[in-house]
Amino acid sequence: MTAADAPPIGRESARRRRARRNVAGLSADGRCRRPQRHGRRSLAALDPSFAALDKLRAIGVHIALDDFGASYSSLSYLNDFPFDKVKIDKSFVRDIDTPRNAKPASIIRAVNAIGRDLSMCVVVEGVETQDQLAAIRALGVGGAQGELFSRPLPAEDMAVYLLRQMAVSARPALAAARAPSPSRAAGA
Repeated sequence: MTAADAPPIGRESARRRRARRNVAGLSADGRCRRPQRHGRRSLAALDPSFAALDKLRAIGVHIALDDFGASYSSLSYLNDFPFDKVKIDKSFVRDIDTPRNAKPASIIRAVNAIGRDLSMCVVVEGVETQDQLAAIRALGVGGAQGELFSRPLPAEDMAVYLLRQMAVSARPALAAARAPSPSRAAGA
């Protein structure tokens, strides 16, 4: 680095400070020689969030942790926040029905066990095939969401969709109620 490239003394750029700190944590072979610290807001800074979630729960709103396992989600969220539901990210279901990759199934199984122990409903997102649904059911997960059930709908179409689903699911019960029972058919 030449003197012309260097920032003025005492005015190191934020990008260079981050790069210097990251490089300082590496040994000559590129391995980490000290644990990395990732920024996490303090719980004190989250107090307004806790209060808002508590108010929502008090009026009966159920709180879900969406896309769990992707991006910045953390197990600490399950401990720190009052979630009712954890929704496992769709990236874990893509190859769940292929036996060559057991990692997604292991992760889904583990998150399901954690959710069950914390009295949370667990839902796997991104279910598109019957084979994927069968695979997550075999892992003991009770909830699934994805295009296998419906494409995303605008809010105004949701009520019509739900009414149709209720009618479809009621048909077998109605048919059974109308059908003559074997004892009635034998006595006739």
